[in-house]
Amino acid sequence: MTKEERLKKRHRAEKRFRFYGLTSIFVALLFVVILVQNIFSKGSSAFKKTVITTEVFFDQELLEIQNGASQEEIMEADFYDIMIENLIKAYPAKDRE
Repeated sequence: MTKEERLKKRHRAEKRFRFYGLTSIFVALLFVVILVQNIFSKGSSAFKKTVITTEVFFDQELLEIQNGASQEEIMEADFYDIMIENLIKAYPAKDRE
């Protein structure tokens, strides 16, 4: 083998190596794009909002407040439990499935 033949062989090997390197980078970037797209498509439901409108009667006896109650008494009242009870009444367990 002459020097020129070895040099041509080396250049061909270098071009193959460069091609393999660029191809592997392209494939890796393609997989990253697919992965990111997959994450956003499956995670997009986290950005949706569900609103339920129902009437809630805030009974003073259940809240344990009197007429003319102070701001502190109103802030300490347990509104959460009353809202949950009303939601359970509006949407019974048999309808939740």
